[in-house]
Amino acid sequence: DGSGDKSKVVETHYDYLDDDGVLAYQVIRREPGKNGKSKDILQRRPDGKGDWIWDLKGVERYLYHASDIKKTQNILVFEGEKKCDHVRRNFKLPATTNSGGAGKFPWECIGYFRGKDVILCPDNDKPGREHMASIAVALRNESIAKSIKMLILPGLAEKGDISDWINAGGTKEALQKMIDEGDVWMPETAD
Repeated sequence: DGSGDKSKVVETHYDYLDDDGVLAYQVIRREPGKNGKSKDILQRRPDGKGDWIWDLKGVERYLYHASDIKKTQNILVFEGEKKCDHVRRNFKLPATTNSGGAGKFPWECIGYFRGKDVILCPDNDKPGREHMASIAVALRNESIAKSIKMLILPGLAEKGDISDWINAGGTKEALQKMIDEGDVWMPETAD
C-alpha cells in the first residue's frame, strides 16, 4: 500500500499516459525503501474520485513516453524510467521503457515499434540482457521493427546502466557514434 510517513522519503512519480495523453497509471520510486531496501517501486492508478488504487489490475498498459515513439524514427529502450529521463534530459534523445522492470514487457505494446529503428540498451546484468533479448526476438519474429540494435555500453560494472555510463563521462556524441556504428541485432545461434 502507498500510505505511510513520507517526510523522510524522496518520491519520484513517472506518468504513463494513454494514447490521448491522459494519465493511465504511475510508477512511484521511493528512496529509501521500507525494511532497509535502497528503493521501493510501486504502481498506482487513478480511481476516478481523486484518489489512487495501488495496483494495475485490469489496466491497459502503455510504454513510458509513448509519444516519443510516435514522433521519431529512432527510439532507445531502457530498463527503467529514471534511465529514460536521464537520457532525455542530458542528451535530448527519445527513450522509452515499460513499467514493472525486466521481464515484464507488456507484449500488447510491441506494435508501438512498427517500422521504427529500435536501439535496445540493457543493464549490465543477466536479467537486463535477457529482458532486452526477449524484446529483440519478438520484434524480429513479428517483423515489427525496421531495424534492431543491441547497445552494449563499454566499461560498465556488473549491474551498471546508462546512468552510470553518463555519470562516468559518457557523451551524446559517443552514444550516437555507438548507435550509428552498431551492428544490426541477430539472434544467437547454437553451434
